[in-house]
Amino acid sequence: PKVPPKGGFTLGLGVEQALKVARNTRFAEERSGSKVVAMTELHHGITIEVQNHLPRAARCEIRERIPQPAEDAEVVVEELEVEPAWEIYDQSERQRELRGGRRWKVDIDSGAKQKLEASYVVKIYANNELVGGNRREA
Repeated sequence: PKVPPKGGFTLGLGVEQALKVARNTRFAEERSGSKVVAMTELHHGITIEVQNHLPRAARCEIRERIPQPAEDAEVVVEELEVEPAWEIYDQSERQRELRGGRRWKVDIDSGAKQKLEASYVVKIYANNELVGGNRREA
């Protein structure tokens, strides 16, 4: 699109090789108990490490997305622990709705490493679980 005089625009210049990012996930499935209305809990953990090899500090924005069940679904998604705190990200600046979006904005000094962690649980009623497990691997 056209930009008016003194207007602003964003231009992506590609990947910065001096910023190293590693994203690791954990998953565990467990039954909440032997109650009449038992639930299966699918625990998810995310760990992201960002390392800055630039000769200056870098401001980084790391985006994540957690599942969002339909309104009539018999599923509950709960955020458990997030360190450091993140904010809801709906990408309104792009005029595209994003459900379940989250983001961290962190400043990382030159030569430093920042660790970001989040965990959430997806709870489903035991009568809705899949026979043989709720996670499928290809």
